[in-house]
Amino acid sequence: MTSTPEHQHRVYLHAATKDEGKGIIIHYGVADSPFGKCFIALTPTGICSLQFTEDKEDLALSVLRQKWSQAIFRYDKHAASRSLQSIFSFSQNTNFQLCVQATPFQLNVWKSLTEVGFGELISYESLACLSGHPRAVRATASAVARNPIAYLIPCHRVIHKNGDTGAYRWGKELKKQLLDWEANY
Repeated sequence: MTSTPEHQHRVYLHAATKDEGKGIIIHYGVADSPFGKCFIALTPTGICSLQFTEDKEDLALSVLRQKWSQAIFRYDKHAASRSLQSIFSFSQNTNFQLCVQATPFQLNVWKSLTEVGFGELISYESLACLSGHPRAVRATASAVARNPIAYLIPCHRVIHKNGDTGAYRWGKELKKQLLDWEANY
């Protein structure tokens, strides 16, 4: 296990209301991160999407518009840049509010994932146990794969019990870069 950064982020995760974002304004944009371009979207109550995009911003926005079909979308590059700078910086302790559309099971798995420390790894089996569903390993893996908020819900820290890093929604090479970055921080 590696040491954690002096300043850690705290993540608070809550479920969005079930009205598909009716009346909510979502600010979104694309900006650079240490790992390439990221698409980020923010509701008044928290980040609702963070995706590593590499020229797939239109797809990320399209998926978001489907999930939040009643919301109003506003492009805001400055908010995106400020948010991403804060997310990938350890110059201060930062709290992040996340607002996700999720089943109760997914929300539980994602909350458990936020308990996995910087630089630590966890197996799918251990994550299933941590989330209180030790027999639901496949369902846990499915929830991990549907994570809408990269990095802050650290699905990149989940590996197979044999030590293989496994697949990653945004590519196996990016997963390796994230794990190496955390291990060498």
